[in-house]
This record gives sequence, structure tokens and C-alpha cells, in this order.
Amino acid sequence: MKSSSGSQTDGGLKQKVEIKIQSSGTRTLVNGLAQGLRLNTTVPYRTWFQGKQVAGWTQVYGDILSFATIRGASHRAPFSQPNRSIVLFNAFLEGKQLPQAL
Repeated sequence: MKSSSGSQTDGGLKQKVEIKIQSSGTRTLVNGLAQGLRLNTTVPYRTWFQGKQVAGWTQVYGDILSFATIRGASHRAPFSQPNRSIVLFNAFLEGKQLPQAL
């Protein structure tokens, strides 16, 4: 697979590294926002599940700010991980925490 610079690269490894950096940066941004709003962590950073599989990661601050990722999703999560996207969306609409391990 060609990278954007045109060099050969292992697409799977590159994709995983890029995703980790992107979610890490977003998590740092959300942590800063929570500090600015003086919100304490109410749910520590943890995995969330769909059935018996890890579906992503989440952290909650106070009762008004949540951070969540969907494992294996692209920028178009509903298309790349539709079932996990529905679980996250329903939890958001219902005001519930994302599921923990069974």
C-alpha cells in the first residue's frame, strides 16, 4: 500500500498508529476541556463492550462530558462499525454509560 508520501508501507500498521495518535490527541483535548470546566473524572478511562467484544474506550467527566472511541472504526464509524455505532448512539440518547464486560 502506498502512503501519502508515495513510499511503501505496511498499511495495517500505519493505520493503527495513525488511529492511536488521533484518539490520543482528542483525549488530551477533552481532558483539557474537563479541567477548564472544573469537571472531575466520574468514570475512569476504560473499555466498553458490545456483547463479549471490546467495542472501544470511554471516560466520563462530571455528568455532562464524555469521551468515547469505537474500536476498528474509520472517520465514517456508522459505515465501518455499524453495530458498535448503534450501541454508542443509543447509550448517548438514553443518557446511559457504555456497557461494561458481561
